[in-house]
Amino acid sequence: MEDKFMNGAMNKGLTHRDAQGIWDLILKFANYGFNKNHAAPYGLIAYRTAYLKANYPAQFMAALLSSVKGVQSKVGLYLEEAKRLGIGIRGPCVNHSMVEFSVEGGDIRYGLGGIKNVGDSLAEEIVRERELRGPYSSVESFVSRIGKGLTKKVLESLIQCGAFDSIGTRYVNLCKVEAALKQRATQPELQMSLFSETESMDEGFVESALPQPGISAIYQPSLFGGPDDVVIVPGLSCTEERPQEKEVPLEVRLAWERELLGMYFSGHPLDKYKEVLSKHATPIIDIGEVPDGTEVCVGGRVSELKKVITKSGEEMAFVTIEDEYDSIEAVLFPRLWRSAREFVEKDKVVILKGNIEEQEDVRRILVSDCSELTTFGNS
Repeated sequence: MEDKFMNGAMNKGLTHRDAQGIWDLILKFANYGFNKNHAAPYGLIAYRTAYLKANYPAQFMAALLSSVKGVQSKVGLYLEEAKRLGIGIRGPCVNHSMVEFSVEGGDIRYGLGGIKNVGDSLAEEIVRERELRGPYSSVESFVSRIGKGLTKKVLESLIQCGAFDSIGTRYVNLCKVEAALKQRATQPELQMSLFSETESMDEGFVESALPQPGISAIYQPSLFGGPDDVVIVPGLSCTEERPQEKEVPLEVRLAWERELLGMYFSGHPLDKYKEVLSKHATPIIDIGEVPDGTEVCVGGRVSELKKVITKSGEEMAFVTIEDEYDSIEAVLFPRLWRSAREFVEKDKVVILKGNIEEQEDVRRILVSDCSELTTFGNS
């Protein structure tokens, strides 16, 4: 092949030296670029992943989600892809979730290790303790059974994202955080008997040892006895009653879920605007099919807001608008921004009208009109 190239190059007027130099560059590049040793493995990986996604979509997406757990932006993106494939998504749960994302009844169960502020080591301890001694039935028992790695911030994050929803409402569970942590701080470490079969101690024993309403006590299993030798120690009062039906407002729960999990589970901020959006707005996911320069109208939540000062000293804004399935950047120039700044804020729901601009395969909207979605719907 070298002789053929050299002869052809010199017939085209190149000197032997120039032809040889070009050939050497091609040969050097061929050591990496597009050769069989490089292309074949990647082709095989592409085939295998495509096969798994087509034939085992839930398992494939669970593994993919586990590979990016903790990176909420990517987790949210892949969860939306799983929903598009028709796969159900179950929220995190201290009594059902594994450390990684897992498949449960054909659905994907959110992994504890993917919750912001939790981490793998604590998630592993939660799962290990649950498998050893059974499910958790209260915030108090959970705190008493998990080690010192369980901080107030982590416990609150678990409750806020919904991981304790099977035990009680988020309002009630959050009300228990301070007392549960104080109780753990004042009681000795849980000590297991050296001479009785307490390795299989179940949740019933832990619950019976916890302070009951009207009883001031903390617990410490006897060093030489079994479950019947619980020592009741005067201590924390647990007589305060909580309204079991009270719950955190939906908007707050949604904000927590988006922040800690990368997606919404309790609903979507735009659910109550679906009718007006379906009539007047183009779904953002369909913007990719719209020709450059076309005027569009989109509605959604302001997920990001960046204000900048132009060379002339005027303020303008770049905002990211997200609807139920996708997001897009929108540009509000100074003249429009002066009137829109009063209501365009992060987490507010707005509707924008403008023209599509595409630069380097990235699309955004140059906004010509902007209003609050509630105002638009009432007009």
